[in-house]
Amino acid sequence: MPLVEDIVTLLTAASLGIIKVDLFYSSRAILPDGDGPYTTLIETAGLIDEWIQNDVTRPAFEHGGAQLVTRAAHYIDARNKALAIYAEINKVHNQYIGTTWYRRIHPLQRPFDAGPPDEHNRALIKFNVLGERSPYV
Repeated sequence: MPLVEDIVTLLTAASLGIIKVDLFYSSRAILPDGDGPYTTLIETAGLIDEWIQNDVTRPAFEHGGAQLVTRAAHYIDARNKALAIYAEINKVHNQYIGTTWYRRIHPLQRPFDAGPPDEHNRALIKFNVLGERSPYV
């Protein structure tokens, strides 16, 4: 499963959201008109795969990237939800999410205010993550 889908699995298990209710995939997701908070998970480029010496036929680890954007009518609500998601993702070390083995998923920065509000005047809080996963374990 792609990184963003595995993150949704993680967040759902931690009671931090439900897909198509307050968690959404892609920058093209159609979000509800309400106050939120709503979080969008957007796939990003990530980094080059990691190879090991004893296996030149396939990478040992893939390094997928994602951006998480949390929005809410009130800045504090968006920030607090983003921080809770950040903390949950930051716990992932040497574990399975579903059937995929993750060496780790690590945020690249703390959640930050992303500037102007969205079209519904909701505050935007963003952060980016990298997932180091072995699709062959």
